[in-house]
Formats: sequence, structure tokens, C-alpha cells
Amino acid sequence: MAEPAYRVVSGKGRLRDTVFISFLPEALRRVRSLDPEARLGFNIGSLEDPRRPWRLHKELGLYSTNPPIEGLEIVGRETFAELLREARKAGVKIAV
Repeated sequence: MAEPAYRVVSGKGRLRDTVFISFLPEALRRVRSLDPEARLGFNIGSLEDPRRPWRLHKELGLYSTNPPIEGLEIVGRETFAELLREARKAGVKIAV
């Protein structure tokens, strides 16, 4: 659905007002291939690999990363705070 969603948003002239968000890196890669300036957000579905968003940020230039609110309980307060600091340092917005 990445390409149809991009086409609808583009057709309405709303690309600069939109963040394309997905749990699927391949969907974000597809949008990036269509538009190098598109804002992309990665929804974190699991904190099994807490560094995954940063690898994707390096690859795709994420606008935001969206951790689950349960993340605090799953990885603990200190690890969650460290991940948030890393996101801020990388210039990635956080949406919980």
C-alpha cells in the first residue's frame, strides 16, 4: 500500500504535511524510492532489537520513530531513557 498511499497524498499536494508511518521497513523503503524528501516514521512493534530504528534511520533518514508505550516496562526505565536520548541525538522525533 506504500505506493498507492504516496500517490494519493502527492495528488492532493500534501506531501510536506504528511509522515508516512509503518511497522514494515520495506514499505518505508518503497516510499523513500518514490520521494527522497518524504518524511518517514517507523512504528516499533517489538523491542527485541532496540537498535533497529537507528539502523533504519541511517539507511532511510527517518523523521520519527514510534516506540510502544509498553517499551518502558519491557526494557526498563534506564534502557528506554537511553534509547530516547539516542533518538534525540540522531535528530529523530519520538511519538509514543
